[in-house]
Amino acid sequence: MTTTTSVLDLVESARRRARLAAVLGRLLAEEPRPELAELVAAVPELAPLAEPDPALAAAFERLLIREVPLHESVFTGPDGRRGGPTVAAVSGFYDRHELGAPPRWRVAGPDHVGVELWAYGALCAEEASGWEDQQPDRATRAVEAERELLLQHLATWAEVAITALARRATGTAYAALAAAAGAFVAAEAERLRPAPDHPGLPPVEVAPAPRRGGPGPLARWLLAPGRCGAYLDVDDLAGAAHALGIPWRPSDPRSRFREVIDSATDGGDLPALAAALKLPVEEWRDAHARNEAEREGNRRAWRAWRMRAEESMRLLDRVERSRSAHSAESRAEGEFGSVVVRVRGADALEREHAAAKVIDRLRALELLVAVCSDLPADLSRGMETLLAAGADAVLLASDTSTAVAWRDGGPRVEREQRYLADVAVIVRLEPATGATRVEVDAQGEPELRDRVFEALADFGTRLDAAEPTRTTS
Repeated sequence: MTTTTSVLDLVESARRRARLAAVLGRLLAEEPRPELAELVAAVPELAPLAEPDPALAAAFERLLIREVPLHESVFTGPDGRRGGPTVAAVSGFYDRHELGAPPRWRVAGPDHVGVELWAYGALCAEEASGWEDQQPDRATRAVEAERELLLQHLATWAEVAITALARRATGTAYAALAAAAGAFVAAEAERLRPAPDHPGLPPVEVAPAPRRGGPGPLARWLLAPGRCGAYLDVDDLAGAAHALGIPWRPSDPRSRFREVIDSATDGGDLPALAAALKLPVEEWRDAHARNEAEREGNRRAWRAWRMRAEESMRLLDRVERSRSAHSAESRAEGEFGSVVVRVRGADALEREHAAAKVIDRLRALELLVAVCSDLPADLSRGMETLLAAGADAVLLASDTSTAVAWRDGGPRVEREQRYLADVAVIVRLEPATGATRVEVDAQGEPELRDRVFEALADFGTRLDAAEPTRTTS
């Protein structure tokens, strides 16, 4: 009798989970309509989702389509955009487990949280059938598939996305729906423990934030939750823009933040913009840290999210501390920029050889060194054509190195100040008549400039070029 009761309990538990996953998934993927009345009848907080209310339909459009697209690719992909390999991976999971074609809901691609919950519900229903038909192997295979879906997909991102929805849905029935969906995914992650912490497991690793870059790389990082560790919503971005006096309309999408970064860069306000964004990122970091401490079954996933947010905080700290916004006037008041070493000469190969020798010598001083050089004319024309056609960036790669280029005008000196603010020494390769020579400009912090000059003082014979000289401008 005990065994029979236990099996009945397993069947009922699996069926209950199957029903709940299916209901939550459909409500997250379809706008309010009377056909949903039966699904929400037992939950008064969700009852409005079955009413033909134009205001609630508008809230669905605003929240779940424009402001918080609940797609795994948006929350885990490298650029925060829908599509890509994530969709293929989720579809492959459905095919491997013979789940059939996903429902054709309005906003539902294969990686939409509603469809992933539908798939989870289907697996729970299969589990229930296995227990009911006295096929424990079939039931346990379904349980393992449930755990796999959590580990590879649902538990890696869904709660973060649902939390982002809850932040925007205050005062609507979608706040209650977000609470219910988040609680369900959390409970399932604790029940099946897809990513607990065990001794001997490799450390959790996340992508490092860019050390520096232009407006494009910074915007791409901050708008990709799977990199940034935070979902910066339209209120976060609008608040940062308004703090700098940059216009932001209520209808503006998150993607417009790239323009805000461009404006802040051009106006010398990038450090202030970074400071304005630190608080929302810190709030996400703290929430991830609490989940990491309290949620044993999915601890490694929450650790990854916490580490991503910390990478973003370090990035924003670097931008805030950067002197890229400082003008020539501020330097005249006693602040110093990078030391500049010019490698000049008529022969391009000799210039490169001399620059390599200079950099090798400066490495002994343990200095951060960057090189500035003109692009070859044919390469410059090719990149201009691609960027003018609408490319956000152009990646240049060889077997051993990679560079990323994006559109950025303005005086070259200003661009150097913007992107190389933390660099101690800038080595400039410049065409000039005559033999190759090395010059140290009379700028930068005096003590550092003297160290650089002394390190290069004997290059006359080593480089077969003129002895380094101090210039006065």
